[in-house]
Amino acid sequence: MKSSNFINFIDIGCRYGTHPYTKKHISKINYYGVDADDKEIKRLKKKYKSFNNVKHYNGVLGELSKNDYLNIYEHKGYISTKEINKKSLWFNKVRKNEKKIISRKKVSIIKSELFLKKNQIPFDDILKLDVEGQELEIIKGLHNNIKKFKAIIFEGDFDESYKNASSFSTINLELSKNFFVSRIDLNKFNLSGFYTGSKTLPVSSDTVVLNKNFFNLKLVNSKYIDVLYVLNFFDLILFFLEKKPQLINNCCFKKEIHKKIAGILVEKLKEIGVNKNKVKNFYKKVFNKDLPLLNKYYESNFFNPD
Repeated sequence: MKSSNFINFIDIGCRYGTHPYTKKHISKINYYGVDADDKEIKRLKKKYKSFNNVKHYNGVLGELSKNDYLNIYEHKGYISTKEINKKSLWFNKVRKNEKKIISRKKVSIIKSELFLKKNQIPFDDILKLDVEGQELEIIKGLHNNIKKFKAIIFEGDFDESYKNASSFSTINLELSKNFFVSRIDLNKFNLSGFYTGSKTLPVSSDTVVLNKNFFNLKLVNSKYIDVLYVLNFFDLILFFLEKKPQLINNCCFKKEIHKKIAGILVEKLKEIGVNKNKVKNFYKKVFNKDLPLLNKYYESNFFNPD
């Protein structure tokens, strides 16, 4: 399969390697990793040198091109042009021993739109942002190109962990012009040493927003289905395939989607009162074959290779 058919995944703030959403699917993803830490980029280039579809770039992106200082903290995951807010919930309560700056480095911030164009990184498919408070500046620096992405993943703090920095509220307010929230995974922290329940304090979230073009069925094509597969939105995949079953035909992940949907529908048939004919007819309409019976499903090397 040609790499031009692959999903594009632009990972800005790519410390530690490929994003969890991409790890299982990296053979069919054009991955572009960007990070402000030049040493980390050198390490990642060496680690992924055998992957022709994985590229890494060093750069500090923002709304405008200008000179600034990069704060290098003892905890490398906090590297940012932003100064830590020592009064914030995260750094005052949750990670109060991780605020130490070991050095400051003069850097040239590059407008995010210009950086992607210069490095021929496409404005397409999935954009992920985890840049320690610089998310909103990068989004604004992309201008109208932000609308070209089908999905955006971002980490947003509910508190101001860095001074004059992005938060969940400011990021979501900007993105809501063209995107809608489709998943929020809360990162919680228990401030008490005695409480054992799950209703603890949310400090940040890993959020996925989808382009509002998903609301227009005429604009949804096979690439949209592939994006939903990578992000594990099978409820939406099933919804769109029910409306437009032909979407499956040109999917890069057609085989993988086929396996997953068969498993979902086989389990659906076990439910009491389910309309079995409706389930079977849906499967045949999409894949042009009969849904395997339970024993045939588990005996199949295609559906159950392990």
